[in-house]
Amino acid sequence: MGHRVDLFLPTPPPPGTFGEGVMVHVIRSIPIRMVDWMLFYIFSALAMCLLGLRRRPDAIYMRELAYDLFPIIVAWFLRRPLFVEVNGPLLDEMKQIGAGPFELGLIRLSQRWTFAAADRVIVVAVLLRDWLIGLYQLPDERVVVIPNGTDPDRLHPMDMDTSQQHAGLPEGPVVGFVGSCYPYHDIDTLISAAPGIVQAHPKVRFAIVGDGYMRPAWMDRVIKDNLSDYFLFPGLVAYEEIPTYINAFTVCISLVKNSMGSPVKLYEYMSCGRPVVASDYQGIGDVVAAHQAGISVPACDAEAVTVAVNRLLDDPELCCEMGRRGREAVEQEFTWRRVASDIADVIKKTSN
Repeated sequence: MGHRVDLFLPTPPPPGTFGEGVMVHVIRSIPIRMVDWMLFYIFSALAMCLLGLRRRPDAIYMRELAYDLFPIIVAWFLRRPLFVEVNGPLLDEMKQIGAGPFELGLIRLSQRWTFAAADRVIVVAVLLRDWLIGLYQLPDERVVVIPNGTDPDRLHPMDMDTSQQHAGLPEGPVVGFVGSCYPYHDIDTLISAAPGIVQAHPKVRFAIVGDGYMRPAWMDRVIKDNLSDYFLFPGLVAYEEIPTYINAFTVCISLVKNSMGSPVKLYEYMSCGRPVVASDYQGIGDVVAAHQAGISVPACDAEAVTVAVNRLLDDPELCCEMGRRGREAVEQEFTWRRVASDIADVIKKTSN
C-alpha cells in the first residue's frame, strides 16, 4: 500500500508474517514475569524515540497493553498523533482470570490516561466502542470502529482428508476450535452439547486447538463427563499450521459467553471455507447469519449448539455451500488489506 511501518515486538514473528514495507525491531528483555514486560515497554519506547529522531514518523500506533503508558511519552516527545487499538474489554478479561482490585485499578488508571492522550481510539466492534465511551466519557468522534479481518492468501480452502492426516487428527467428522483458551470462549457449552452430537454421529471428534488459562479445566471436565474418547487437545500449534488444522475441521466453533470483540478466528474459519456455529452476539453471530456462512445460536445454549452441529454434519452439501459463502465474504469484505486501508484513512484524516 506504499506505507512504511516500524514494528516493535518482544519476540521475532514467524517467517513470512509481514510483507514489504514492514521493518521489525525485536526488543529483547529479561525472561522474568512482569519484569520482562516492563523492560519491553521502556526499551521499546527508547528505541522508538531514537528512531523517530532519525526518521520522523507520521503517527504512533499502539495496540493496547496493560500498564503501558510509554507510547504517550513517545508521541509527546516526537510531537506526533497517537492512535490506540483496542481489541477487547481488558478489564473484564482480567477479572475472568482472577485479577484483584489493585491490579484492576491500575489497568483502569492506565486506560484512562492512554485514551485521554490518544488522538483516536480504534476498536474492533460497536459494542466495545459504546462500552469505552460510557466507561471513560470519551467523545464519540474519537472512537472509531474497524472490524478485524484475515489473510485469504494464507488461509484458504484445502482438502479435508489431507489436512486431517497432516494435523494428526482421525478421519471422519471433526468439530473444531482454534484459539486462546480463556474464559470468554464458551467451550463449556460445546462440552455440554457433545453427548447429543455423539449420539447422532458416533464417529465425531472434537478438537480444541490452543493453550491458555482454561485448558486444564476443560480437559478435567471432559474426563468427568466421560467424553475423553471424543475430545482432542493438541495444545499450542505453530502459526503456520493453523490453516491445516482449520481445514481438518468439518464444522468450526466460535462460541463465546459474552462478546464486545471481533474474533479473528471467525474470519479465519470463513476464509478456509468451513461452516461456523457462532454465538449470536453482534460482530460474531450476525456476521455468520448475514453471509449465510454458518448457523448463529443463542449464547450458552447447549441444545441449540447440538441441533446446529448435527444439522451441518447431516448435510455435507450445506456445509460446502456455507463454506463457499464465507470464503466469498472474506475476499470481498474481511481482509487485512481492508483493515489496513481503513486505519490508514483514519490516520490521514486525523493528522490533516
